[in-house]
Amino acid sequence: MPVEIVGLSGVLKAMRQFEPELSKELNSRIRQALTPIKVDAQGLVPDRVHGLSNWSFNTTGRKINKETSAFASYDRFPKFNSGIVRKGIKISVAKSKKSRNGFSYFYRITNTSRAGSIMETAGRTHRQGLPWDPNAIGNRSGDYSKSRNPHAGEWFINQQRITLAGNGKMRGRLLYRAFHQDQGHALAIVEDTIKSTIARFVARADAHDVWRIK
Repeated sequence: MPVEIVGLSGVLKAMRQFEPELSKELNSRIRQALTPIKVDAQGLVPDRVHGLSNWSFNTTGRKINKETSAFASYDRFPKFNSGIVRKGIKISVAKSKKSRNGFSYFYRITNTSRAGSIMETAGRTHRQGLPWDPNAIGNRSGDYSKSRNPHAGEWFINQQRITLAGNGKMRGRLLYRAFHQDQGHALAIVEDTIKSTIARFVARADAHDVWRIK
């Protein structure tokens, strides 16, 4: 589960302004704590997905174009390339935009490639793939598979071979599996690091100046 620290945004802003070296040290220590999960997640990415030859592409000796690029337009199903998926699993120490629930994230590991996200969560909601309805239209048409093969979704999920791990919306094959296997070790280090660094900062700074920053 994410660590929630109320008022963190204001403290980090003040720290960057008054103690920039302490801020850099905090980011470095957070990256160090999260790196094992990132590396484990990248290690779970297979070199190729057997049984789904049409999903994969190999850029060796080939020019990347709209058909082979993992960044193809959003009306296309993204192709899988292990190198791009591994590279897309990265640590961020930048503040995110607010979520629908009003939360921002400061330290996180993300699975940013489209193919990586698909591999991560395929089958999490529908174990046998989306319900099949080739004639679905309107606003809910995206909730159905229109493939000529009614079992295409189930086949795609089964060929992933790596089972989902974790709980609820934090279930996945790559990043979420690595996070689940870590059993909260890195998360505890991150929380302790944040709190101890903030305590050091507050001890150095005048409290009035710190909390006046907005």
